[in-house]
Amino acid sequence: MKKRREKRKRLSGLFLAALLLLGSVANAGSVHAVDQTLTGYGMTVTLQIEGYGRTVEQGVKVTMPDTYHTFADYGLEGVPEPAEPGYTVLHVMAEYCEQQYGEGTAPDLIQADGGYVSGFLDLPEESTLMFLRNHESLQVGAQEQMVQEGDLLSVVDIWASSDWSFGGQYGWFAQENMTAEAGEPAVIQLNTTPLMWNEASNPSGATIQVKNADQEVVAEGKTGADGMASVVVAEAGSYTVTAKRQNAYYDKKGNYAWDLVPPHGTLTVTPGETLTDAEAVAQTVETLDLGDLSQVTKDLNLPSSGKQGTQITWTSSDESCIRIEGETGKVIRPVGADRSVTLTAEVKKGSEVATKKIEATVIGTALFTELYTDYGKFVYEKGVQEYTLYVPDGVKKLSISGTAEEGVSVVKLKVRGEKGEEKTETVLAVVDPKFEKESWLVDQSGAELTPQDIVIETMGAVAGTVTLHVKRGNPADPLPDLPHEWGQHLGNQGNNAVISVETPVKDANLVWKSSNKGDAFFGSAGYPILVNEKVYVARNGEIQMLDKATGEVVKSTKLKKETGWYSYISYGDGKIFVPLADGSVQCFDAQTLKSLFVTSVPGLGLGYQGLSSVCYADGKIYVGYTNGGNPGSSQGGVAAYETLDLVKEDAEEIVDPVWDYQNGEGFYGTGAVAAERGENAYIVIGGDDGKVISITPKNGEVKGELSVEGAIRSAVVEADGYLWVTTQKGKIYKLDLKEDGSIQKAAQADLPMQTNASAAVADGKVYITGGMYNQGFLSVYDDNLNELKTVETKSQLNTPTVITAYEDTYVYFTEYTTPGSLYVATVTAENEVTIKTLYTPEGEDANYGMANVVIGADGTIYYGNDSSYLFAIQGEKPVIPDPEPSPEPLPEPTPDPNPSPEPSPNPGAGTSGGNQENEGEKKPVLRPVKNVKQKKGEAGKKSQSENIAEAIKRNAEKGETSLTVRNVPEVLEAKVFETLAEYPQFFLVLDCESYTLSIKGMDVKDPSASLHTRLVEMESELSDKEAEMFQAYQQLALEQEGEFPGVVTVVYQLPEQLRDMEMLELYEFSKVKEQDLSEAEEVVMQEEYAMFTMKAPGKYVLAAQAEKEDETELAMAKTMDSNMPSGTQKQSSKLTPSWLMVGGAVLGGLAIGAAITGLVVSKRRKKEDTWEN
Repeated sequence: MKKRREKRKRLSGLFLAALLLLGSVANAGSVHAVDQTLTGYGMTVTLQIEGYGRTVEQGVKVTMPDTYHTFADYGLEGVPEPAEPGYTVLHVMAEYCEQQYGEGTAPDLIQADGGYVSGFLDLPEESTLMFLRNHESLQVGAQEQMVQEGDLLSVVDIWASSDWSFGGQYGWFAQENMTAEAGEPAVIQLNTTPLMWNEASNPSGATIQVKNADQEVVAEGKTGADGMASVVVAEAGSYTVTAKRQNAYYDKKGNYAWDLVPPHGTLTVTPGETLTDAEAVAQTVETLDLGDLSQVTKDLNLPSSGKQGTQITWTSSDESCIRIEGETGKVIRPVGADRSVTLTAEVKKGSEVATKKIEATVIGTALFTELYTDYGKFVYEKGVQEYTLYVPDGVKKLSISGTAEEGVSVVKLKVRGEKGEEKTETVLAVVDPKFEKESWLVDQSGAELTPQDIVIETMGAVAGTVTLHVKRGNPADPLPDLPHEWGQHLGNQGNNAVISVETPVKDANLVWKSSNKGDAFFGSAGYPILVNEKVYVARNGEIQMLDKATGEVVKSTKLKKETGWYSYISYGDGKIFVPLADGSVQCFDAQTLKSLFVTSVPGLGLGYQGLSSVCYADGKIYVGYTNGGNPGSSQGGVAAYETLDLVKEDAEEIVDPVWDYQNGEGFYGTGAVAAERGENAYIVIGGDDGKVISITPKNGEVKGELSVEGAIRSAVVEADGYLWVTTQKGKIYKLDLKEDGSIQKAAQADLPMQTNASAAVADGKVYITGGMYNQGFLSVYDDNLNELKTVETKSQLNTPTVITAYEDTYVYFTEYTTPGSLYVATVTAENEVTIKTLYTPEGEDANYGMANVVIGADGTIYYGNDSSYLFAIQGEKPVIPDPEPSPEPLPEPTPDPNPSPEPSPNPGAGTSGGNQENEGEKKPVLRPVKNVKQKKGEAGKKSQSENIAEAIKRNAEKGETSLTVRNVPEVLEAKVFETLAEYPQFFLVLDCESYTLSIKGMDVKDPSASLHTRLVEMESELSDKEAEMFQAYQQLALEQEGEFPGVVTVVYQLPEQLRDMEMLELYEFSKVKEQDLSEAEEVVMQEEYAMFTMKAPGKYVLAAQAEKEDETELAMAKTMDSNMPSGTQKQSSKLTPSWLMVGGAVLGGLAIGAAITGLVVSKRRKKEDTWEN
């Protein structure tokens, strides 16, 4: 013993310093003098002693004497006593020596010379001793750390690196006494405490061992990054559990170092129930769970066995990201963007086999911790490889600075030198990861070197490239996105003119008409869009902003050039895009109508016109152009333009196309659609050459091409996962766009006649119009293009707009002949079609027209014709009938033999009736809730619900917190809520025009349930007595078979009778019928909106209770008013419940839905939040 102590006195200063920090006896303080007997200090603690790679004491009970013993009493001379009497870790060690080896042995078994505890028993064997109390490292010396009854004290001998920067970790199980069934996986959680102050806990890579009474290993498992491991013990019994781990460094004996102080636990295995092979496989699949795989950065632990001996084998969809190595999923983080990987577990026992797919997201690594330039605005993101920088004129060189990420050894920058030459600058990142280089933008002679590409390449373990596209410009700041009811030619980016709003279906009147000034060469009224509560139209050489209520021109700006015969204008991200007569496009600020830029004339620049609609998507516009010839003799193409205002000082700067595709003929009256398939985006358009093509938005590369019969002069429509195209040869096609951009025919059909109209797809039906000269048609097909009904008309019909707010479907269209009437067709569920003239222009208002019908959120209808007039049409909204039949039929009213003519509300109003009208119209009924199953596309194609589910996953994995769905299907399938439940903090918002429904992931209680989305305003079913309980009310219904998936939050636009109420409450209809108003749902009101929750499907009454003046309450109120200090404003009785508070802000303005979801809904929604975009 003496020799060992002498040897340990010669420890190096570094070693002593480490001991002082991690396990020392402090020098400060004086010996505590005990001049009288102190009692009452008895206690029992547990002492664990771990040698290097071996256990001395797994956990021995040490009972301390009731009469206080000093260090001197144990023979530990020179060790300072605690400032106050009390037992310390060192006291316990001394008492252990007394109890195990006899009285007076402590001085020989504990080395505390010079104030440091440098040895205990024959430890340390490897590096040094560490001390812990209840799994935590001591922050003071062993002779200072006081102990309490029941403490676990650990003295451990650990390995440490030569510079003490890292070393062993102390292991312990989350549960020391565990249980499992025989043949069933037991999940064991290993925790670790780092013993070097600069290290983090690292429980991964340890081997969990289960041993029997003979200390034979009967089961093993490897811990993952979370410290979890799964083991299976075949036989019932009692077992011990421990863990071990070695690293790649060597210990003093030249072996791989043990860097985990072993934990200890027990496992009691009980006999399990007897299962068939099929049951064992099914239960294994059901319970198989790898934990949270949304942000994978470390290796995964993959169990190889399950219930009662089932075997599990794993495969990975991307071995370059997660490689299967036995029971480990080896993670190789990609450079750049995060990557999704599907892990497939095949579970097998006997002949029974089943699989389970588990999705994982592997977090990508960045090339740089920072990357920036002294000019140009860009923010480096790990998943983005290319950036465009705009540098002002006059800047001669660009400085590029950054810091390489760990794992990058070399950085190479391809730049331009002062003489304009290309050169490569090299940075040794392993020496210094920071760099600063420059590239010249103007050479010595003054020659411009832009545009130029600066390529930055990294080499080493983290390798990749970043390209900076440097151009000249001084861009304006992005404009705010504005609410838009009808933002593009056919309403939305899908070109599918289908909405769910209440519109006039029987009687309609002219609200206003607005003409151009009459001095334009062309007489077209223009094609309106609805943005920010205004009507926008290009006509008379101007872009005009009209008041929706009056039709008065609020603002206007002169166009650089006249428009063509018509101009399909479009909106995107705060800008209005106007095609001009020469094929160019002029861009305006949507709020101010200030001109921002003009695109260059495409193609050869001779005789082209912009006669196609503008498609806006992701910061670019795509527009077709033509020389106006007939199919077979026309010429033209389609071009893409960036929409960034590069020179904010120049209102008419020329923007050249990103790419310009020429098809040999042209694109006349057509419209492109932006479509995504998987991770790929495409622009799809059809032309006069009878071909539908898919183009890569970035570079204009044609990825797919399909020939159809006839020229295409209609927009490509995207709906229900397919593309829909019509031709002048009288054909309609359903097309399947594949992920690689190829296009295949899914179905086709013959139309009654030729058409230039675009199809509209709604609720499993396809609506199409067309014709020629003095004949036309409206046809209805199913979604596989089987004809359901065709009605022929006396004139050619223009593109239809479909309304789905009612039980029947209503189709609106205009005619290509004089007088240019507006029609509505009623299409029943049985495909009976009735056409009625809704409005007919008269006198000078009558003329030909090619306009489609634009419909606002309030049901106002807008359209124009060649008389130069733009019409706004409104009508009486339908009354909702009693859903239950009356006991007796109502008598027919007696007609007035001399009816008085109703005066026209507007001097220019037209008459009803016209050449398309059919008999047999019926009273419109708001569409009730129906138990309809969402249709899937044919041949396994995705349904709308599946698309929404994918969009939820895609948005959530990008870090977004919400998704807004427009064109809401009548039924959302369970797939949506299964996906939503995986993201507890994610909001799904269903924008149903006059109301929104929303549900949060954490609120999904039954993911197997579907949701019917039609909120119906019903006629009253209350008796007079029941109705007297309320000042005003509205009966609502949101019904379906079965329960909701979870609590549904509703933001509802109030009807007129409820808008002036001070307080509203929501009652279950059945309770109201019982005259029981004791239970009500809270309702928050703001202007004309109300917000409330519905927990179950059924009928409800939204109402304000009848006022009851209580004399006591009135007296109290007067007293409170008199006691309020002068100038104090009275609090409103409407309190906002805590569940409607977001970020401490109370609901305000029209953005009621935003308080729930962080989104702006209804008229304040943002297009980028919608899944269609």
